[in-house]
Amino acid sequence: MTAGLRYLAILSLAFTLAACGSGERNTGSGGSGGSGGGGGSGSTPPTASASNVTVSEGSPNEVIEANITVSLSAAASAAVSFDYATADASGLAGIDYEDTSGTVTFTAGQSSQTITIPIISNAVFNDDRDFFVDFSNAQGLTLGTTRVQVTIVNDDPRPVLAFEQSIFETTEQAGTLGLTVTLSNGTESDVTFDLDVSGTATAGVDYSLEETSFTIPAGSLEQQIALTLIADDVKEGGESVILSFANVREADSNPDLSTQTIVIRGDAILADTGAVEYYNNGDFAAATPDAEHPNQDADYGRDTTAAVDNNADGSGNLNLTKLDSSGNALPQNASSFSCVRDNLSGTVYAVWAEGDALDNFYFNPTYQYKWFDSDVENNAGNPGTLTPISAFPGIPDDNEPVYFERDECRFPAVNVIRQDLGCSSENYINYLNVDGYCGFDDWRLPTISELQSIALYQQNQTQDNLFFPDVAMMTPNSDGTVRLMSATPAADPNSSAWCLEVQTARRMLCNKNDYNSIRAARNPVAYQE
Repeated sequence: MTAGLRYLAILSLAFTLAACGSGERNTGSGGSGGSGGGGGSGSTPPTASASNVTVSEGSPNEVIEANITVSLSAAASAAVSFDYATADASGLAGIDYEDTSGTVTFTAGQSSQTITIPIISNAVFNDDRDFFVDFSNAQGLTLGTTRVQVTIVNDDPRPVLAFEQSIFETTEQAGTLGLTVTLSNGTESDVTFDLDVSGTATAGVDYSLEETSFTIPAGSLEQQIALTLIADDVKEGGESVILSFANVREADSNPDLSTQTIVIRGDAILADTGAVEYYNNGDFAAATPDAEHPNQDADYGRDTTAAVDNNADGSGNLNLTKLDSSGNALPQNASSFSCVRDNLSGTVYAVWAEGDALDNFYFNPTYQYKWFDSDVENNAGNPGTLTPISAFPGIPDDNEPVYFERDECRFPAVNVIRQDLGCSSENYINYLNVDGYCGFDDWRLPTISELQSIALYQQNQTQDNLFFPDVAMMTPNSDGTVRLMSATPAADPNSSAWCLEVQTARRMLCNKNDYNSIRAARNPVAYQE
């Protein structure tokens, strides 16, 4: 073949190949390209994306959820999916949110799905917390987002530190006071504060305060401050101890309750009536009096300064502190206690509350006693009636620890118990002193004025049940009333003594030979009738 013919042949072949390249392709019935036919109408699979989420934490028991919306760049033409799982950051699973995982599936035609993560609400002031939701294991789609951040925003206020009351009246015989400092709500941080101390009382002479720096642990709501008053025989006027917050950290202080003044009165005093409500047109528990009945009890005395919504230390303006069986001050919300101290007078009262007091076989609020006082200086010429010895078992031996037992009372075999005094107030008081109940050995019957000082003169309540729960357990007399005997005898008739009818808070005469309920008292400065 000549060179010219070879040239023509090559040129012809080139035209043929060019024509083949520009001709129509055979589409047939095969599938399109892309990720296995599970994505959109093109060859590229859809892309899943989501944005970060912010949610308020809410209150306890409130249903709060973080909702994460996941969107596809194009609707799925077939089922596509991916997995998700939560991961801790500053927020922790089980504390701030519920640990959650699962699979999100888009069916054909869907382009949006929602992931729901339960949030654990609280009432605690804390920093905002974060956690993550991680995406993985994409099937038929592309993950444009692989991690979403969820922020839980704190919606609780910064806690406020406050004394329970601004003024606290007491006497130097009150011993150790348990003063309470509270937080308005919890916080995840320890709250610390110092106390500045001032006033007219002298440290080490009139009082002692062991600590002036305190920490309320995270999650706690209160702190007890122990202030011990030092009693002496010096007749003196009133004094004061002023406690003020300083250097408060991780909380604010209540400007109205950032200072507490403890007024130490010069003489023992009695509490007010506890009446903070009025009579108003048939309503005995009204907030104001009617025009026809002005000058009611609620307008006078220390009750007028009582915080209506603060009865933690007693109703009205009562100042009461619970004591354990050794005489230690307890928190005001304690349910197990043995005695109650009236901080106004310093008088301590024996109480049969739940716990250690009722564990003693011989102390029972259902028991009743006859009035008896062998002291001729205090019995108005009539000590009461002796009980025949034949009414009781003989003196016990080692196998019989109960000296005698009747329906009215029980006493153990101790030297101070006299059989001929039977179920009498004198046997009861003597045993209480031998037992050293609440750490004291100078128990006595309360005067009638002392009994009245802890009574409440309200329409629906005559005793503060939070401090004297044993009243509800006391045995009523035949007329259905409970009567507490006092140490105050009647001069005429001298066979009677004054007692307090609990249901009406009324003082009345009771025959010394009748069985009645009892409450012991002690105070080195006894109130004189």
